[in-house]
Amino acid sequence: MREEGLHPELRFVWSDKFAEGEVVRQTPRGGTKVDDGVGVTLWVSRGPLHIPTPDLSGLEPAVARSLLEGDSLKYESRRAASRTAPKGQVFRQEPVAGTTVRRGDTVTFWVSSGPPRVDVPDVVGLSQGQAADVLEKAGFVVSTDYVAGWGEMPGTVTAQDPVAGVRGRAGDEVVIKVAVF
Repeated sequence: MREEGLHPELRFVWSDKFAEGEVVRQTPRGGTKVDDGVGVTLWVSRGPLHIPTPDLSGLEPAVARSLLEGDSLKYESRRAASRTAPKGQVFRQEPVAGTTVRRGDTVTFWVSSGPPRVDVPDVVGLSQGQAADVLEKAGFVVSTDYVAGWGEMPGTVTAQDPVAGVRGRAGDEVVIKVAVF
């Protein structure tokens, strides 16, 4: 165009009909006779405006952000506890993967801060089996120390570490002390 004395001006637009880089329209129209030095405006496709939301599950936040930015999507990240997702990985997003959105829309994703914190239950006075069941159902790993139980029923939990009410996470260890005689 420049060789022919025309001055092109490029404007970029989203288009679901034209591939990225294709000319969507121009003014003046092709074939129109114009004088040297006249400006020609070309509207060039940036690609489709509507795209499916990418699947972010299992990604690290930096990778998720890069993927969204590459699709011209905005993002908001939040942290939340998750029983299933490892700490530091995306485990939820809105809108869900595959939902059609407009470029420029915001996708919110949640990054796991690890398992939720829960209070350690009180198992002192329970039998060893009952205590283990209660603690395992709460998500804790149980270790047992056997101790002399002066005046305690054998097989009964006499103490625990950490004590009841302390906040812990699933997978944390709780040691129970069980009377043996």
